[in-house]
Formats: sequence, C-alpha cells, structure tokens
Amino acid sequence: MVCGLLALGTVCYKFIEDTTVTVAFYWTAVSVTTVGYGDVFPSTRGGKIFAMFFLLGGCGVMAKAVGDVAGLPLERRKRRNEQAVLAQYGEDLDPDEFHEILTSFRDLGLAAASDGSCSKTEFVLSMLLKLDRVNQHDIRRCARVFDDLDIDKSGRLDKADLTKKES
Repeated sequence: MVCGLLALGTVCYKFIEDTTVTVAFYWTAVSVTTVGYGDVFPSTRGGKIFAMFFLLGGCGVMAKAVGDVAGLPLERRKRRNEQAVLAQYGEDLDPDEFHEILTSFRDLGLAAASDGSCSKTEFVLSMLLKLDRVNQHDIRRCARVFDDLDIDKSGRLDKADLTKKES
C-alpha cells in the first residue's frame, strides 16, 4: 500500500508540477509522512488541488501502515500468550485447574453440571475466556438472550420453545 501510494504521488506530482522524478518522490515522501520541510511544495493550481486530496488519503494510509508495524510486537506477544494458555493443560488437567473451570461457570450464573463434570462446550468456553476472545459481560448477555428464548426453562432450546415464543 505504501509503495503504491509513493508511486502514485510521485508520478502525479511529476507530471502536474513538471518536475524531476527525484523531486516528486521527495515531495511525496516528506508530505505523506507529515514531515513537510517546506522546501518543495506545489506551485501550480493543479498541484495544490492534487495535494489537498492526495494528502488527505495519503496521510491516513501512512498512519495505518505505521500503526500496523508498531503493532507487530504486540501481536507476537499476544500469540505467545495464547499458546501458553492453550498449552497450560498439556496432556492432563489437575484438580485445581478443573475446579477453576467448573467454578467459572457458576460465577457467570451459568449452570454447571451437578455431577462435577464439564462438557466440551464448557471447556471451550472456559478457554475462550482465558484467551480473552470473549468476556464475562458478553457471556452474560448471551445467557440472558438464551433464557428469554428458553420458554419452558429446560436449559435447552427446541422447536417447542420457538413455537411458544411466536404465540
């Protein structure tokens, strides 16, 4: 994106301002990075109009590119943390970790199995919470929607719930 932006700005500025490629590239690079030394600037009316529109979009593209580059270390750290969470249990799950999973559902107001077990869905939801892919507020909101749809309060949605809701 940045290379295309620099190429577009250079070509357009070169032809509009009738200058060299070097000067056009210099103006483009200095302008879209918002350095703007002021030693090269558009002098024609067409160049000024081009600069107004080009710089509006160009500075945005450049800001996005800089933000993306700055976010790389954060993204890499996030991936490492995710791997650590996913690898936390490894091949086994100790009783404390299992208890943490079971109590997280009670804390959210969700019914945990009374037999002290955890379903695949509950385990996956617990992992999504640990990975910060969902938060407790989102889960509670979804649970309220589910409760509103579960007309017979069976803890499961079926056609009968949907039929009763329509009438």
